Amino acid sequence: MQQPVLEDLLGSVLKPAVNQVYAALGSGLTEAIYRNALALHFVSRGIVTTCEVLVPVTYQGSVVGAIRSDIVLRLSEECQCVLELKVVSKLTDAHRDQCRAYLRRMPKQSLAFLVNFGVSETSEPEVEQVNFI
Repeated sequence: MQQPVLEDLLGSVLKPAVNQVYAALGSGLTEAIYRNALALHFVSRGIVTTCEVLVPVTYQGSVVGAIRSDIVLRLSEECQCVLELKVVSKLTDAHRDQCRAYLRRMPKQSLAFLVNFGVSETSEPEVEQVNFI
């Protein structure tokens, strides 16, 4: 995805939505509550939004399980945006690896973001893009 489009997505869609939900709900809630509020926010703005999307994991051509993404926004036919929500004191490499696992199984133009609501009352939630390595 081109840099201006990515910056527009972050600046005009994701960060404002996350901050609005956090301002309304505050800290200390579960991922599920923040997920439901964000989904409601995106749907009310006409963004195709799906929650708890099962993404199949295959091994030697057979499905061996599935991973579940918190929110998937459909930006276009070939581009989706995965939002992995956390309520933790600090994002870790394990959280980033989880997002990369989604990216490996999504269309090539897909994006992934970690959203951490586990911040203090005086700061904004973290929104971090995770790149496929």
